[in-house]
Amino acid sequence: MAVPQLRFAHLPTPVETVPRLSDALGGARLLIKRDHQTGLAFGGNKTRKLEFLIAEAREQGAKTLISGGALQSNHCRQTAAVAARFGFECILVLSGDKSQRASGNLLVDRLFGAEIVYVADRKDRACILRETFERAMKDGKKPYLVPYGGSNATGALGYAFAMKELIDQKVSADWIVFGLDRLDLSGWDERIRKSKGDVSYLAGTKKRSDSVIQLIFHKRGARTDDARALF
Repeated sequence: MAVPQLRFAHLPTPVETVPRLSDALGGARLLIKRDHQTGLAFGGNKTRKLEFLIAEAREQGAKTLISGGALQSNHCRQTAAVAARFGFECILVLSGDKSQRASGNLLVDRLFGAEIVYVADRKDRACILRETFERAMKDGKKPYLVPYGGSNATGALGYAFAMKELIDQKVSADWIVFGLDRLDLSGWDERIRKSKGDVSYLAGTKKRSDSVIQLIFHKRGARTDDARALF
């Protein structure tokens, strides 16, 4: 059975060498996959997830997309954009100062017509998000809850297909380095395990970024001049 998917991302995203960074780091061959070029509202990796989440919302007969995040959330900006594109109403529950002058992603959210529910204290956001969803249900708005960052089993499909895309691009790499949460990783992990290549990977947060180059150069005894990694 085919997996429901709305195809609106600009895919495949290109893989490019970064020669100046490679030179600065001592000659390691480095490449980067340009997933900021997915096309939806200034791009970003969340577009991959939304192709599956919005398809699911349509199948469920939803009329309103509801999600939450920080005031300058990239995910919420893309959720507002996809809602505008496909005719959904959009409600965003954002933690931050209501009096703040709209700029950046918050300004874009408003331009896309999203209703903003401000939450002064982040610890209250989950509760207010639930209340917002329940109120939309009572009002007959047929809401669909898009999880934080689009991170659930449905959203993870975006990364399973991203890994297939990368394999199809036939990129030669010894290491894949990326920063994702656990549910995002599940999509990549599934495809990596099914691939025939001998590729290792490291997933981590920004706090671990300082260790990435050290890992590239020294893991398994790799030399600086022959280490190859894909970012």
